[in-house]
Amino acid sequence: MNRLFRSTLVISTLSFLIPVIASASSYYIAANGNDSNSGSKASPWQHAPGMPNCKANCAGVTPQAGDSIIFRGGDTWHFGNASLTPYVGGKSWNFSWSGASGSPIYVGVDQSWYSGGSWARPVFTGDDPVTTSAVSSCTYDFNNVNVVLLGTDSHIRLDNFEMMGFCYSGTSGVNGGFVNFGGTDAVVENMYFHGMTIESSGTDDEQVAIHGSGNGFKADLTNQCLYNVFDNSDGSYGNYGNYPNGRATLEAIQNACAVVAFSVFNRVSNGLVSSTSIVHDNLFHDMYDPSLWGGRNHGNIWNVNNDGLQPLGAQKFYNNVMYNINEGVGVWFQQNPVGYYFNNVSWNISNSANCLRVGGSNVSTLLPVTTMYIYNNTWDAPCTVRGTAPSPGGDPAQNGPVYFQNNHMIGFGISSFADGKGSLYSCDAGATCNWIDNGNELFQTEAAANAQGYTASNSYAPGSGGSTIGAGANLSNMCGTFSADSEFCQGTSDGVSEQGSAGGEIAYDPAIPMVPRQSSWDIGAYKFSGAQSPNPPTGLTASVQ
Repeated sequence: MNRLFRSTLVISTLSFLIPVIASASSYYIAANGNDSNSGSKASPWQHAPGMPNCKANCAGVTPQAGDSIIFRGGDTWHFGNASLTPYVGGKSWNFSWSGASGSPIYVGVDQSWYSGGSWARPVFTGDDPVTTSAVSSCTYDFNNVNVVLLGTDSHIRLDNFEMMGFCYSGTSGVNGGFVNFGGTDAVVENMYFHGMTIESSGTDDEQVAIHGSGNGFKADLTNQCLYNVFDNSDGSYGNYGNYPNGRATLEAIQNACAVVAFSVFNRVSNGLVSSTSIVHDNLFHDMYDPSLWGGRNHGNIWNVNNDGLQPLGAQKFYNNVMYNINEGVGVWFQQNPVGYYFNNVSWNISNSANCLRVGGSNVSTLLPVTTMYIYNNTWDAPCTVRGTAPSPGGDPAQNGPVYFQNNHMIGFGISSFADGKGSLYSCDAGATCNWIDNGNELFQTEAAANAQGYTASNSYAPGSGGSTIGAGANLSNMCGTFSADSEFCQGTSDGVSEQGSAGGEIAYDPAIPMVPRQSSWDIGAYKFSGAQSPNPPTGLTASVQ
């Protein structure tokens, strides 16, 4: 993402009728800087405003709307070991300033400014050893600590940092996160979270990469998490076996980010436990339930967690790829008047009964029904859609219609929607389920689908002659209803992948040109675009289309 970094602007007035506009400034931070410097690129500070060790000229600055706080690439800031330089001054950096509408404060990087031979992200470390083992005790315990605390700051951007080496005792629920935010028009992007560890006696895996603060994430679509990589394969349990017997730690997102997009979730115990409204174009893979190593709470791909039972508006989950998932819950819609689940691809989802859960509302005056649209997905069994019953803990019951259409179902052991009870859909006692098939579903055995080229090696995309091609119902009139970007009418022909780079792992969007479904729609998540399925980008550690 291109950024414009500005030196101080001087804006003069032409007459008394034109108000004086405050200048926007850029402040530069480097490991070899000095807080008594001017804060320019040639004379940088060592700390940023809000860091406990920010002194002298650094401490005299109050960031304003439009300002940029630029960290030098390749440098490392220490939050744990006070004997290392530069030391932040404690376990938390409290950045407590907001920008203005159209003029956010940018906290990030200038990729032309770096130490070493090439650009790499600036690093924030807790100074705990990075290991795939659970540790007997944390050298520096970040339990209940907000490492980068943005709080309810509004009109702010946090961009392009690597966070690693933070340990969590795992003995109490989450009250903090490596990034904490939740204001309006607040965006966290291009971050790389990895190398997080937990004590072997820990029972709560609520070590959270991005944690919400306040209510800014609840249906406020200006609060976003974009192009982030959550990959704890080098953290505790990160190398412990593979699907379905793997293990993982680190919760990626809790109660933050109304929009989560173009991100990678790999070897984490939780994707999203959050009142997120829109989740799209993400890669979820090799995620494992905390109970597999003794944790008390179940893991999720996305579990809507609406504290206070407030209505969230429409929720949308689309253009996501999910595989090698062994979590307590896959995707769980609840407390929403309407939900859209489309253009998703999934295989090797071990907890079939909770693959896709649909909940209604126990606050009938707010949300009398939950209506779901499950259209144009590609599913390799097992994966059951479950209508949930109310629970003593307040989980709401399903009580509205669930519509299916244009789905590609592989290996479900049935040949029609009417035969799907138990394997395709189920209804808890106490829930009111109304499963409605609008047609154009394709059921194939695993052998028949594989013979036509629908395999995990190409993410179940169609090849020439596949039965999904041209067999779907034309639903062009619903594109704008399903999502504002009309992705329903495009189909999954691009995707996000994890790619290694000199600056650390990145969430890479290959930006393959979208092919509209046009008049002849395909069944499933893909729009067939020629004799072969779209070619994946090269040089990926995990590739999807």
